[in-house]
Amino acid sequence: MDAKGPDFMFEGMLVGFFKADAAPAVDGSYSYEPYRGPGHYRMQTELRRSGSARCYYLSGSQRVSFTVSACPEYGMLQLTAFQPEAAGAEPAAQKPRAFLPAGLAALPSAVLLAMNTLSWGTTDWDTIVLAFQIATYAGLAIALLAIYLAIRQFRRSGSHTALGISVAIALGFIVWVGPDAYLDLAAALSSAGP
Repeated sequence: MDAKGPDFMFEGMLVGFFKADAAPAVDGSYSYEPYRGPGHYRMQTELRRSGSARCYYLSGSQRVSFTVSACPEYGMLQLTAFQPEAAGAEPAAQKPRAFLPAGLAALPSAVLLAMNTLSWGTTDWDTIVLAFQIATYAGLAIALLAIYLAIRQFRRSGSHTALGISVAIALGFIVWVGPDAYLDLAAALSSAGP
């Protein structure tokens, strides 16, 4: 049986372990044993999609990042661009933006609240109503996008907290403006009828 080297990860998910006593540290081909799970699948998917996948392993108190540039055969990886980092550090390119969907979900509410405090400088109510309708429908689309992004981020090893906050903010906006949007849409459809 081959000696077991360190486990390595892609986007925080286990991919497999190297079949060596020593961890790889220089460019070259290395044998590994994959784990059956989402980490290995997503690494291989990224490798096929972009031609490389950035992974890492822990060596004592140090994190060593490297690029998988090829998988010439089952159980073999071509590795390049080794870079030691402090343990717990995450490269800027792969840092999860856990609360980005929450900020996106909060945007429509902030826009509508700002619109409510504006001095419009006009008494043309049709223009004001149209501006609110556009903001409402765009906000609903953004809220749905924020929910999608929050779920996607969670599936990519995001946190429950970020998912909960993002979905709660987006659903709060949908509950706030949804009835008005539904009534506007129903009125438009009934007036367009025969």
